Amino acid sequence: MEVTYNKLVQGEVNKICTYYDRCVNYLGDRFFLELMKLIDAIKKDPHRWPPVSAGSNKRKARMKNFPYVIVYKVMHETSLRILVVKHQKRRSNLGMHRK
Repeated sequence: MEVTYNKLVQGEVNKICTYYDRCVNYLGDRFFLELMKLIDAIKKDPHRWPPVSAGSNKRKARMKNFPYVIVYKVMHETSLRILVVKHQKRRSNLGMHRK
């Protein structure tokens, strides 16, 4: 499955990784590895995770070891789009308007 990203996602992920690296050496790398594993899992079964709300075409996958979620949308049966990587508890509407 092809994955595309909203143009703001890379900056968000870089900020998160930098923050975690400041906390503990290589924690940003661990965050990034877990993020990529979750994206791979989403690619294999994009309908596994629930919609963000009833009737929404956007879905939310939670990371296991970090308090972040990936909000994405299945574009076609062969592609999906990552809209935002965001903290579970902060700025609940962040990225929800993105396409």
